[in-house]
Amino acid sequence: RLRRTFAWLCRCSIMDLAAQPPYQSLEGFAAKYNASCFCKRVRFCVSKEPFRARLCDCSECMRLHAAPMQWAAVFEKSDVRFAQESLAFLRWYNAKCDAVYTAGVDRVFPCKVQCTHCGTWIGDEGRDVFAAFPSLFDFVDGQSAPQFPRSFLPAYRIFCRTRALDAVDRLASFEDEGRTPASVADFLVAVAPRLDGRGHKGQAGRIGVLGGSVDYAGAPYYAGMAALRVGAELLYLCTAEEACGPIKGYSPELMVSEVYRHSRMDCAETASAEKDRMVEKMVALLPRLHALVIGPGLGRHPAVLDAVARVVEAARETRLPLVVDADGLWLITQRPELVKGYTNAVLTPNVMEFGRLAKAILGDEHADLHAVARALAGPVVLQKGRVDRAAGPGEASPVECTEEGSPRRPGGLGDFLSGALAVILGWTVPAGMDKLRACQAASALVRRACKAAYVKHQRAMVAPDVLEEVGAAFASLCPAS
Repeated sequence: RLRRTFAWLCRCSIMDLAAQPPYQSLEGFAAKYNASCFCKRVRFCVSKEPFRARLCDCSECMRLHAAPMQWAAVFEKSDVRFAQESLAFLRWYNAKCDAVYTAGVDRVFPCKVQCTHCGTWIGDEGRDVFAAFPSLFDFVDGQSAPQFPRSFLPAYRIFCRTRALDAVDRLASFEDEGRTPASVADFLVAVAPRLDGRGHKGQAGRIGVLGGSVDYAGAPYYAGMAALRVGAELLYLCTAEEACGPIKGYSPELMVSEVYRHSRMDCAETASAEKDRMVEKMVALLPRLHALVIGPGLGRHPAVLDAVARVVEAARETRLPLVVDADGLWLITQRPELVKGYTNAVLTPNVMEFGRLAKAILGDEHADLHAVARALAGPVVLQKGRVDRAAGPGEASPVECTEEGSPRRPGGLGDFLSGALAVILGWTVPAGMDKLRACQAASALVRRACKAAYVKHQRAMVAPDVLEEVGAAFASLCPAS
């Protein structure tokens, strides 16, 4: 009677467990990859590629797996299914509670899943995700070297401070579970697209620059070329018709388009229609872009700024990452509501611009960085100075860049930063990485290029000299291969 009762309780537990992902029925589930434990009693499959894969260097994984690290491919739990006959061979272990769960329904997350027969660790189960171990999949057949899909290959390391083997693997290292990179170089390695020949034109970065005017053509050129040197593959430079000729003459690499005519913006009879035309052209371009720089050389013509304000509003609707610099910041001091609450915007003020911004937001030009960022309640503010500092709306301390730069300050260096930052932000936002670290990385990159140019040219250093050093500076932080 006791045995019958125990068997009945086990069946009830399994039935309850089978109602929860990833233990639901396989019926109607389209398997893409199959996996199993060593003894084959536990089998499961996944319907999609993992959305990330990483190595874990934490001491907990080392001890539990008796290995120097753990390799895991992470899936949404809804994309994983276990064979129903396998549920009777599962148990769960929570290391924090030091608790074993045999029924499953009472397990506490996060927990490790194990086969009760052969002892194989199957994966780590969280509330919403399941981290499976790639070596359990059918890629490992015992006959030849496994060929793992690209999505299963680790892209970075977590909890690197307790790393056991200091092997050179060129993976990004994080001090925690993936939020805090060990260095600027590790952050860039984590977000920069791999140059493995598998990509297509434009995938590594389609960047827009909205700037330039009848008076200024150099600033948007520098922002655009910096973006290309950092890694963007397509650069759309949108400017006044009067500036198109000079900018096109600077370089064939930039796709220069006129989006308005200064003569029509400056005429009361035609300004309204010209603003509409400018907004229409820019809004049509936004879906192609990974990020947009607003401001270099833009000028402060009221009609142009009115149109740019409407472009910012349209970009917000699409959640497009924005870098606002120079005359774009002048617009924000007049209309702070354009970026308030928008978390995908980065403002890059210098000392004078920050004072104006602080006064516009808080009425105090001497307000500190954190106060301004909190008041904006969304954007990151990258305050340029002797030490570049970036802060967001949260309570975390500002992230600083103390990389040595150049003691010489020719015009154009701020434009380099805005272009470089747009590319890195375009990589960072889709990856769900920290925008403060993106600011730190862009700042370090430009400062390193400035230092290299200064070493060569000293007092004669000008902006084009820095542009020539951007590629080598990036390679020193994040090698291409």
